[in-house]
Amino acid sequence: MEIKTNTFKKNLILFLVPLLIPLLLLGAFSIIITRHYVQDEINQNNFNLLQQTKKNLDLIFDELDSLNLSLGMNPEILVALKRIFDASDSKVSLEDYHSLQTIANFIGAPANARPYIHSIYVYFDNRQRKMLTTIDGLTSVDRFFDRTWYQSYLRNQSNGLNFWSEARQVREYPFKKNPTEVWTIYRKVYSTSGSKKSIGVIVLNIYTDYLRQSFETVEIPPSQVFLIVDEDDRVVFSNKPVDSLEREWVDRCVAKRDSSPLRFGGVSYAVSQIDSEKYRLRYISVIPHKVLYKVPTELQSLTALLLAVSFGLGLLLTYYLTKKNHHQVQEIIAIIDAVRNGRPFPRFPSTIKDEYSYITHNILKTFIEQNYLKIQLSERKYRLQFMELLALQAQINPHFLFNTLETLKWKIFQFTGKPNEATEMLEDLAEILHYSLESPGRKVTIEEEIHNTQNYLEIQKIRYRNKFDIIWEYDEDVKTLPIIRLLFQPLLENSIYHGIKEKPGPSLIKIKIRRQGAFLRIAVIDNGLGMTGEKLRQIRWNLDSAKYDGPSIGLYNTNKRLLLTYGPASAIRIRSKFHGGTAIDFRVPLAGAEEALPSPHPLAEESALPFGPS
Repeated sequence: MEIKTNTFKKNLILFLVPLLIPLLLLGAFSIIITRHYVQDEINQNNFNLLQQTKKNLDLIFDELDSLNLSLGMNPEILVALKRIFDASDSKVSLEDYHSLQTIANFIGAPANARPYIHSIYVYFDNRQRKMLTTIDGLTSVDRFFDRTWYQSYLRNQSNGLNFWSEARQVREYPFKKNPTEVWTIYRKVYSTSGSKKSIGVIVLNIYTDYLRQSFETVEIPPSQVFLIVDEDDRVVFSNKPVDSLEREWVDRCVAKRDSSPLRFGGVSYAVSQIDSEKYRLRYISVIPHKVLYKVPTELQSLTALLLAVSFGLGLLLTYYLTKKNHHQVQEIIAIIDAVRNGRPFPRFPSTIKDEYSYITHNILKTFIEQNYLKIQLSERKYRLQFMELLALQAQINPHFLFNTLETLKWKIFQFTGKPNEATEMLEDLAEILHYSLESPGRKVTIEEEIHNTQNYLEIQKIRYRNKFDIIWEYDEDVKTLPIIRLLFQPLLENSIYHGIKEKPGPSLIKIKIRRQGAFLRIAVIDNGLGMTGEKLRQIRWNLDSAKYDGPSIGLYNTNKRLLLTYGPASAIRIRSKFHGGTAIDFRVPLAGAEEALPSPHPLAEESALPFGPS
């Protein structure tokens, strides 16, 4: 149960990490890129909108410049208006009356043509405080319903401002319940004589509601606020009624001069602004960050939802595959246990559907062939040499295959439908089985033996996590020489299991194949733990024993196979130094290597396959 739980945890990590990390990175990059794009886009839109607003208001201000050029810079009109303003109502001549009508029509034309203009006032300093308006014509400040503009003119008459503006409310009729909100713009008029003292003022009143409606035609978030502020930081216009905005919030927005975020009441705002140096105004745009980053926030929520769904699906998939694979691996282990304990074999899989049924099929096939070999050995006692050879080969226990499958038990769960370590191990194991079972009685070339050994080493490298490296040293002309199969594997297995497995850090194994006179010398050298002198003497004694069934059985069997095939001259030699490594070598007579074994048993070579650490 503990093994199954650990397997489930490992598979959960292996399934979910490759799934969740790309999704998390994709979501994060999408949010960052979208946030950056949206911010730049809205900042650019705000800037364009502020520029457009500035441009439109500049056109309105140009009305004042046009009126100033026509009225203030024309001596005849100045003189006529001064004469009319200074004269009493009963002493206005017919000529002055016609001039007054012409001037009234001139200033009334833009007021009638521009829907955003509420009214225009023309005032030159005079004792009777007379003025010309587009509403009542010729009147006086005292008789006119709107007088607050005159107080503003008096306050700014002596300063150096040519333009200024302010937000005001005017009530055209006493009975009117709600006053009209206007934005009043003042333009001083100077004498044509070049005097720096103003002689009057032209007043332009603009409907505030009309300007607000112009903002409504633009696609902007409802919570976005536009403010126009004069040089004294007074709000002269807002796209929303100023009374509906919190006073302190407005003051904070107006006082802000940089582009850093504004925090107020737990809310963060993005502030953009541009200046109009000519008219000394500031155009300010304020928008909450939560509106600015609405799309990235939705992406973030979507990413979190996808992560949760992916995690749930991965959890279910991992549980299903772990349960299925654990059951299949347990069946493989049960087969091996049945062979070890002498119980009957399970029946063959009806079809090979996956890697598990393939492994089971080949395991059963291998064990059946081994049993058949034992029967043949008991029936052919007269062929003593081959019977002894087959008996030795049959003794090779299935530890290597068992341990490999144990390793596969953990690696196979990583299978995700594409090549990985588990599939590589299966391919290597299949080639080893194929190599050991094909063409009974046929010798192999050195090249074939090297290729099979490399398959075996690939499995061991995965098993021991690249704990060792291999160096092959041979000449190309030896690759075609014949030799009995499965000589290298037991020797390498002995080096790995007894010399390298328990040694800390990486190790090295060198395999040398070279001609030496009439012999082919083969050596396996490692820099593993090595052996003490006592252990080395014990192993040498074991190799000389007539029968042995203990540790290093693979080494013993390989030595016996060499002796039976090639004679005493091919016996294995072992040299070792404690903590200095081990060297195992033997030589094969070239003439003997080129002769086929006499009447080999069909399964003689296959039974030489070692299955476990020797």
